[in-house]
Amino acid sequence: MARPEFETLRQRYSKLSSHAIDPMGDLLKRYQQYRNTRALDLAAVALALGTQPQDIDTLDPLAVKALQDTNPHFDPSAVGSYSDEQWMGIVNSAKGKYFEYLVVDELNTGGTVGDLTLPDGYTAHLATSMTQPGWDLRIADSNGQVAELLQLKATESVAYLRDTLERYPDIQILTTDEVANGLPGNQMVLSSDMSENDLEHAINAAAMHSNGGFLDEFWNAFNPLMPLLLVVATQGYQVVVNKQQVAGAMEVAKTRAARSLVAGGVGAALKAVSGSWLLSALGAITAGMFFDRSQNIDELVNALRARNRLLASRVRHYQTLSLQS
Repeated sequence: MARPEFETLRQRYSKLSSHAIDPMGDLLKRYQQYRNTRALDLAAVALALGTQPQDIDTLDPLAVKALQDTNPHFDPSAVGSYSDEQWMGIVNSAKGKYFEYLVVDELNTGGTVGDLTLPDGYTAHLATSMTQPGWDLRIADSNGQVAELLQLKATESVAYLRDTLERYPDIQILTTDEVANGLPGNQMVLSSDMSENDLEHAINAAAMHSNGGFLDEFWNAFNPLMPLLLVVATQGYQVVVNKQQVAGAMEVAKTRAARSLVAGGVGAALKAVSGSWLLSALGAITAGMFFDRSQNIDELVNALRARNRLLASRVRHYQTLSLQS
């Protein structure tokens, strides 16, 4: 329903308009369309808050854990300040630990790593010390006794593996595909069917996106594309089916877009602070409603006055033409 202010303005200005040209009626239609799309727009904002960018959504928690365990003083916000040597050290140390976590997790959940599968009742355990000499993985039987010891090496260096085999000739090495393929036929070297490139990519993603602070969390949550596309699509449809002129559709789209951006910004800030989609969605909807309440009819009245000035200029133009003829 139209607000009382609109009805008063309609009665005042309708006397100055013909049935063919009704500025006030057109203005009322725009306002009603704007209000009627509120639920749709805010629902799109809430849905967008629950949609994470793919690289963030698929970030491996084991990669994040490996990065944190091996580089406790790593600062994601200072990524650009690390030298190439420092960055290589961060990635390589985390990559090796990530490889260990992946192997243990896969084996203990009944999976297969290369040709290695645990019998029923067996479990895999990492060495408690990161500097444990000789072995990295202990496989225990159902009685807790050591059944096998393995070394886990995520490296690109075949020479490093050869050196390790010389120092510990009785302990098999489970390693990445690239290095295992460089030592074909060696019974002491087992392939994990894991790629060095995949490990490095996961660590880089974790380093770039883990614990990035409020601003990173805000921009990860702020996804205005979906609500804005909805605004453009629905207003464009109004023009295509001749329910609204282009200028009117653009004015409504501008206000709807502002509402969506305000609601999305508030929701993203709440999600960055709380991590809760529900809280952020409720905050976005509330912000959208307050945005509507804060709007007054001044802008609409100004649009009406501009329309009346246009009509007056046309009247003067036709009057001039009439006098000239």
